[in-house]
Amino acid sequence: MYTTETKSEEIFSNYVSLGDQWNRFRADVKADTLRNGTFHFEFEARIGNSFTSDVALDDISITKGRCPK
Repeated sequence: MYTTETKSEEIFSNYVSLGDQWNRFRADVKADTLRNGTFHFEFEARIGNSFTSDVALDDISITKGRCPK
C-alpha cells in the first residue's frame, strides 16, 4: 500500500500454497496519519512453473472502520 505521505507498507505476503479453495484475508489500514485521504493499492502475484500454480483475486472491497474480528 502506498500513500501520498508515506512510502510503501506490505500488509500481506505468502510464499506457500494455500490449497485449491478460496481464502479470505482482511487487514486494517491506518488512515489517521493521512492528510488528504488518498490511497494507492497494488496487488502483486507470482506464479510457479506448474499448471496448477494459479493466482486469483475476487470480491475486493474497501470500507471505512475496523475489520470485524
